[in-house]
Amino acid sequence: MDGKQGNNASSPNKEDDSPSQQGAASRPPPSATSALGMPSGRLPPFVGISGVAPSPPQFVTMEEIMSAANGLTNMRLFHEIAVDQDFKLTPYDPPENSIEKAVKDAAHRAFWDLLSKELEEDPPVYTRALILLEEVKTILLELVLPQQEKMIQEINEMIDVPFIQQQAENGALDFLGYAQHIINVMGRICAPARDENIQKLKEISDPIDIFKGVFETLTLMRLDFANFGIQMLRTNIMGESVEYEKKKFAEALALQGGIDSLVITKEWLRRHLEKTPNGSEKEIVLNAYLEMFAWGLPEKFPETVVMDSARHRELGQRLHQLVIAGTVLLVTLSRAALPALQQSTSFKEKLLNDVKIVLQDVKDDEALKNILPSVAVQVISIVKTYTNQGTESNQVQQTVFVDAAFEQSLSELIKDIHRPDHNVRRIVNERTTEFVYQSLASLPNVPKQVPPGMTSLRPELLSTTASIIRLYKYNLAVFGDYYCQIISKLKEENTTA
Repeated sequence: MDGKQGNNASSPNKEDDSPSQQGAASRPPPSATSALGMPSGRLPPFVGISGVAPSPPQFVTMEEIMSAANGLTNMRLFHEIAVDQDFKLTPYDPPENSIEKAVKDAAHRAFWDLLSKELEEDPPVYTRALILLEEVKTILLELVLPQQEKMIQEINEMIDVPFIQQQAENGALDFLGYAQHIINVMGRICAPARDENIQKLKEISDPIDIFKGVFETLTLMRLDFANFGIQMLRTNIMGESVEYEKKKFAEALALQGGIDSLVITKEWLRRHLEKTPNGSEKEIVLNAYLEMFAWGLPEKFPETVVMDSARHRELGQRLHQLVIAGTVLLVTLSRAALPALQQSTSFKEKLLNDVKIVLQDVKDDEALKNILPSVAVQVISIVKTYTNQGTESNQVQQTVFVDAAFEQSLSELIKDIHRPDHNVRRIVNERTTEFVYQSLASLPNVPKQVPPGMTSLRPELLSTTASIIRLYKYNLAVFGDYYCQIISKLKEENTTA
């Protein structure tokens, strides 16, 4: 937002979060998070509850159900703002060729057609035009702060609907004149990013096109206003989001039957308890969490992770794409066996950038198998270019023969990378997984060594790992109590079995 008329932001109305009377099962255990080595409340980014089995059955009122649903909706928004530093509201457009879009377009077209016919009558009819002016006034008043008294007064005086109606009845209404006054006010309160929109509006003479443009621009200004407010409130949201989400999740969970209804979460933790029966709660949860970033994940995520399922899939794909790119680079350098290529930063950057572009939509090994022939063609082309041109300084000409046998050999080596047990890929994957594990398990300020073979991918690896850490820490801060309680109960069951 800009400073044309002060900062266009206001705090949203705070929801009444007075706690309802819930049973003990609605609250997480008091201090179990200490076993995971995590504080109970602050760190950056995500949550959810889905597919929760109603066990045991209980009776709830419709009011309680609606309250819980609203709580989860608010929790999701709160969570998104806290987790995603780039979060912002954007205009919603229905999908192309959808019924929703067809109905919306038809309704809008009908309204503007009727408005056009009314204005073309002799004398003009201003019924819908006055409705538009009233709506414009309402939106403009939403976009100014309460302390901007002069601006509020100006808008109220400029769009005095009863007075405008009198002018219309007496045939003295300058409709285009009002439109231009409105555009001028919009130009004074909009963000700088909308100045171009305002200028275009000033150049329109057709009244229908003007008001179409006015409403489109006002919609964008509303989003600017809301996003600016989100940015101003982000620090407070970050500080309070953990406790807020814990509370809302507990309220929703109470209606589902308490912690026993976290069926998928329980089975998720049980699998990893069986793998490390003597492991600590922290170790079990950490190993379980790393599973979220594997290719070929099941459709159902644990209830405590479901809100972040799309993020986990995306980060898992990014991580594996980096592993594949690193494997391709190592295989290529090994087969070419040219010191000049191994020392060439530009060669490595070019190869990795091109390979990452080809791999960007790959989500599993089947898709990888289909795309690797294209990767091989691209890699061979880059090798040819660099062996023909010499090193990046062009001072040393290469004499290696990139013949058909070489191309065939390198192509087969690259296409073979689709196998999960491929020796180089397996080593790179193990090193990368260990790097992420150590990054999650150790203190933030302890230096971590980038895995051998991944040095050229260091920025992307660090960025992806940092995103994983933020998700893990935030998830643990919100749900660590539940994880400890579930693991403790599972251990008791194993002891008594």
